[in-house]
Amino acid sequence: ERARRITLARFRDLIGSSRKTSQLLLERFDADGVTRRVGDERVLRRSAARR
Repeated sequence: ERARRITLARFRDLIGSSRKTSQLLLERFDADGVTRRVGDERVLRRSAARR
């Protein structure tokens, strides 16, 4: 379960982008149903994990 969670800061560091760009991408992933926000983390949805 823990492997399917990521914070904005960790995502930003992994993709080497700005905080603003990273946040926009994560918000898009939320809207598209790839992730969902839980507190300060994003959780990969089950349907996305099977792809």
